[in-house]
Amino acid sequence: MLVGLGLILAGVTTRRAQRAAERGWLEAPGEIVTLVPGDINRGMYHPVAQYERADGSSGQVRDSPATQPPRFRVGDRVQVRYDPADPEQARIGAGGAGILPSVLLGIGALVVVAALAIGAAATAAG
Repeated sequence: MLVGLGLILAGVTTRRAQRAAERGWLEAPGEIVTLVPGDINRGMYHPVAQYERADGSSGQVRDSPATQPPRFRVGDRVQVRYDPADPEQARIGAGGAGILPSVLLGIGALVVVAALAIGAAATAAG
């Protein structure tokens, strides 16, 4: 159960840190222009979005993680968040903080539920 609680805490902490790091980032409309095969598993794809920054320059961002099926299709309209002080720092998707915090929270919750179920079964049996 402690492992599950630790994962939940790590998920919350990671989400807060990512949101704090993105404070002041701007949003811009973008479009998925291509799908790039994943570096490790060629059956998975990273969407690449083209977008226009506030200063009128254009940028591209490759989303992570790679997924199968792809999260987006070429031509899909998306929101891109980017750091105006360092425009190469960007990600696809408005709000949120990426997938890692959600994965940590989900696994942590499953571990806690499993630990509680095992504890309840042991108490009932014993």
